[in-house]
Amino acid sequence: MQEIVAVSWEERETLIKSAHAPVHARDLFTDYLEALAKGTRTQDFLKSKNATWSDMTVVMYTPTCQALYKEAVKRGELLRQRLREEEADRRALDGTKKPVFHKGEICGYIREYSDSLLALQLKAGNPDRYADRSKVEHKGIAVNYNIQGVKRDPKPGDPIEE
Repeated sequence: MQEIVAVSWEERETLIKSAHAPVHARDLFTDYLEALAKGTRTQDFLKSKNATWSDMTVVMYTPTCQALYKEAVKRGELLRQRLREEEADRRALDGTKKPVFHKGEICGYIREYSDSLLALQLKAGNPDRYADRSKVEHKGIAVNYNIQGVKRDPKPGDPIEE
């Protein structure tokens, strides 16, 4: 069973320095956590540092570093979500400029707004007021009746007609 460790994000550099690993691996991991918290993808980080995943694994699998990694991922995801929401706001409220062409030349621009993004944001922001309603409630009893002239297959428990 893996040990659960409580860590302080502010003390991450001190905690990583205490890990038993080569200095270059600790430094790389520290930079990696910073990049993750800023929303950088792992693949892009490794490429920018000309490193591989195995360069960090020496440090990565200690309980303390695992906890720091999870915190960095959480922070990065929160940042990416905020950026997605800001971009959705911009497209829904400010719109985007689309070029208008005449005879192959740009003659102007029109501003297009995203009604669907605005609708989604309204639903998310105030679901009581803007959410889709699909709740069906039935009150009463079900009635089984025969329609004159329409034959139906007998069901178990139906009286037998002669």
